[in-house]
Amino acid sequence: MQRRQVLASLGALLAAGCLGAKRPETASGVRTEGDLSQVTRTPESTDTPEPTATPEPTETPEPTPSEENVDAGDEAIERVQSAFADTVETYTGSDDGALADVPFTTGAFDVRTVLLSLDTVQSELAAAESAAVTDDQRETVADLRVAETFLTHAALAHSYFVESTDRLDATYAAFDADADADDEIDAVSDAENRFDTVFDRGSSRVSTIKNDVDDDPVAVAAPFDDDTYDDTVERFEVIRAILDDASSGLDRMLQGLDEFEEAHEDEEDDDDDDAADRADEARELFDEAYDLFDDAADAAGDADDDDLEALLEDLRDVADERYVDADDFYDDVT
Repeated sequence: MQRRQVLASLGALLAAGCLGAKRPETASGVRTEGDLSQVTRTPESTDTPEPTATPEPTETPEPTPSEENVDAGDEAIERVQSAFADTVETYTGSDDGALADVPFTTGAFDVRTVLLSLDTVQSELAAAESAAVTDDQRETVADLRVAETFLTHAALAHSYFVESTDRLDATYAAFDADADADDEIDAVSDAENRFDTVFDRGSSRVSTIKNDVDDDPVAVAAPFDDDTYDDTVERFEVIRAILDDASSGLDRMLQGLDEFEEAHEDEEDDDDDDAADRADEARELFDEAYDLFDDAADAAGDADDDDLEALLEDLRDVADERYVDADDFYDDVT
């Protein structure tokens, strides 16, 4: 009887929702009819919104230069051209001279005066760069700047080659058959080193012109034309080749002098065989020097450089004299 009452009471509690049981509810508190598994949920969007394109900045056109500013730019360029004309006249010694026609002898070219004149060109170029207001003016000034670089390197190369001929003449004067052999070798060696130093500087300037200076803009400078660059470089190449042969000839002469001095020492030691060998080597070196000086003299003659041709012929004669001395000595010890 009691068991039935307990079961009845438990059933009443369950029906009333006690003991933790809950009834399902809808979101609105209203029961939904049908199968809940068929309800579709709309997922939340995870897409990143497209960025808004940034509009391209609008270029502001440059204002049209005034007629006064254009005229001022033209006048500044004219002053540059006038300074160029003065400098080229100083370089060549003539108001219509060409750089390639200037000889490489002392007195024919004054590099200090040319460089002072080039200072004026550079000053006027700086003013023209500030005054240029049109694209054409800016392009012209840029070309004139290249022409100024060309003229500066040409002036320096020319001055070094002029000095090279002076040093070559001093080397020729150092040969002295009547002097002590060691003293002569030292004097010739010192003079040759000075010659080689300035020759290398001139050669380096020519290489700079060829490798680093564009030829086309040079003709924009009023004193120049389309052939100025090529003619000048060709002239420099000719003198460079002549002086290079002269340098090689001097090297052979020094080697020959050393060998000839050793030959004399071997003879004094009664070693005629070694003396003959060294004398033979000396005369071969003098013969090679003769050929190099001879080729250089011929090239100077073809280039109408009479003074340089005469100097190289003098050096050729020294080589010939030393060859004869070495040959006579060889005959004496064999």
